[in-house]
Amino acid sequence: MSNFANYTADDLERLINNIYAGSVNASRLPVDLYETILNRLTDAVFIGFGGNLEYFDNNSADKLLLEYYVHNIAIFSGAKTFQQVKDMSNLVFNENGFKREFNEFRKIIKGDGFYKGLFNMYNDKWLRTEYNTAVRTAQMGAEWNSIQEDKDIFPYLKYITAKDERVRHNHAEFDGVVRSVDDPFWDTHTPLNGFNCRCRLIQLNEEDDVFTVTPDEKIKKLSPPDSDLFAFNPGKNKYIFDPSHPYFTVEDKYKVAQSVNFGFPTPKKPSNGETI
Repeated sequence: MSNFANYTADDLERLINNIYAGSVNASRLPVDLYETILNRLTDAVFIGFGGNLEYFDNNSADKLLLEYYVHNIAIFSGAKTFQQVKDMSNLVFNENGFKREFNEFRKIIKGDGFYKGLFNMYNDKWLRTEYNTAVRTAQMGAEWNSIQEDKDIFPYLKYITAKDERVRHNHAEFDGVVRSVDDPFWDTHTPLNGFNCRCRLIQLNEEDDVFTVTPDEKIKKLSPPDSDLFAFNPGKNKYIFDPSHPYFTVEDKYKVAQSVNFGFPTPKKPSNGETI
């Protein structure tokens, strides 16, 4: 078994048995799985941001932003746990409504030579991408705070791609765009602009740098980011994963549970009057 979440083999066997028996389902979620995912993604945020909550001064802009990120990661981890348990529970019965043999169900969840394994899809393949996204997004959020602090000296930003054959076509369109720090362009086009995006911003000042501000006519013709999931500024919006992420979509009957993060222990959201 391979899983990036570091969920143990014994834990997985217990989870499979409990879902098959019905003692774990979309209404009764496993705290250990939530905490495993939460710890992995929170570590990613700390790595990207350059420190944990104890590292930054109280009431500083960096600590406040990091508190928002930690809360967002907890909500995301709760939603991810809910979605995979619901998907697994739905596979206990086959398309004809009959309960599968346990060994067949176990193979579907755990994987073998034929099945990829639903658990591995959620906690290896997808979690790796989510981890990398959390690292880079947190890094950009911390950088945005620095950009705001320095904007009197460096009032412009320039979009830069990795400039190689892996750069996506629409990201190549953004390469070289120069706009002021407070321009609304950065509300939607601040990296990351897609999964595994390697683009970045550089700061410019009028005394030392030679540049031309990209005209409005060109900005209007540029493509959007890869999806709405990336059409935000992590420093301004104060989250790692956008609220439009599919994990956050639940049926009406689960919305009350979702409103309290499915009952999982959740770090307190900052209460300075701002909303996410």
